[in-house]
Amino acid sequence: MILKGLCGCYIIPGISHDFNNILACILGYNEINTEIISDIKDDVLKAEIENNTKQIASAGQRAVMLIDKMMIYARQDTQTDIINVRPTSEIIEEVLEMLRPALTSRLKLEFDNNLGLPLISVLSKGSNLPTQIEINAIDLHQIITNLAINARDAMKNQIGFIRISLRHVVMSEVHCIACAAIMNGDFIELAVTDNGTGIDPKHIRRIFDPFFTTKPVGEGTGLGLSTTMGLVHSANGHIMIDSDLTGISKGTSFKLLFPVPVIN
Repeated sequence: MILKGLCGCYIIPGISHDFNNILACILGYNEINTEIISDIKDDVLKAEIENNTKQIASAGQRAVMLIDKMMIYARQDTQTDIINVRPTSEIIEEVLEMLRPALTSRLKLEFDNNLGLPLISVLSKGSNLPTQIEINAIDLHQIITNLAINARDAMKNQIGFIRISLRHVVMSEVHCIACAAIMNGDFIELAVTDNGTGIDPKHIRRIFDPFFTTKPVGEGTGLGLSTTMGLVHSANGHIMIDSDLTGISKGTSFKLLFPVPVIN
């Protein structure tokens, strides 16, 4: 607790301040590039640079919002009840657009959205359920990005796919892999699936521990999944993992389950 307090009071504000300065420089030069785009005569090059500057600006603004959240944590601010909820599919499309340039041609990004379909269950009584997750947009963006990057790293140099999917599911007596809570009822399932190397069973229980990583030194901080778990739990969600090291089903699927309110 003492260490946590010291991190909140001293380390986070200092890092946030320095990070803000770096961001200001990046966004400033990006703004200069935006202003000179009109001088470019090559239409193909012009369109590409326009898209690139747009992505940089969007990523920069998300980083600014993330810093704001870090500062809220450092101040132990209690006014965190207001959330900015946006359509889930819209956020996923943003993440896909941001990630595609960072992937090789060997990897295929897919998005299956099945939230528009009705779910028949005891709780919903056949009603159409909500089609978006009740979670802060910036948090959902970070969750999907973390899981997609992990999936990319698991693929290494092989040919494969990363699939993000949404659907309604009904759960009965299943356990969260991160906190062991029992889940029952209607949920929105957000899954990130790959056909990469899979996760060794002996590591499954530890992958959400802060600073735990199986990546080589310098390639991972061990904070991505720990952060993801915290964000999912803060939205009253839970996590399941299917992973196979061999066979035709080789790969990993992170399934995030977010509760659905009962609709009368």
